[in-house]
Amino acid sequence: TRKGDAQRAISSFDEAIKLAPEMAQAYHQRGKVYSILDQCEQAIQDFNEAIRLDPQNVQAFFSRRVSLDVLGEYQRAKSDYDEAIRLDPDDGVACYNRAIVHTRLGMDREAQTDADRAHGLGFDPSLLEVAMNAARAEP
Repeated sequence: TRKGDAQRAISSFDEAIKLAPEMAQAYHQRGKVYSILDQCEQAIQDFNEAIRLDPQNVQAFFSRRVSLDVLGEYQRAKSDYDEAIRLDPDDGVACYNRAIVHTRLGMDREAQTDADRAHGLGFDPSLLEVAMNAARAEP
């Protein structure tokens, strides 16, 4: 089963971490498995450790902000989008998603700036508009 495979993957990453506790990628990958299992808090702990060990790991920031979004922690997710864009200003996915987070936070001007930037990086503006409208409609 998928859950059984995920549990085996977690056990494998546990072993890898025991052997090399400084390996940021092991924490990041284990966190991704926890995310698949909807264990976002545990995933965030692993992403935090991966980022602590490798502060330039843009993918760990991406993974953590996705989990934060799922938990409705939009302000914390925004901070991760900010950092990811600082590390890689051409990260269109981060611009796109930060536009949605800005919308959820009622930061419409910032959302539009990110939407324009995402469009300049190749994202379809009509798709982004739909996502931003959906974010506005959320309770």
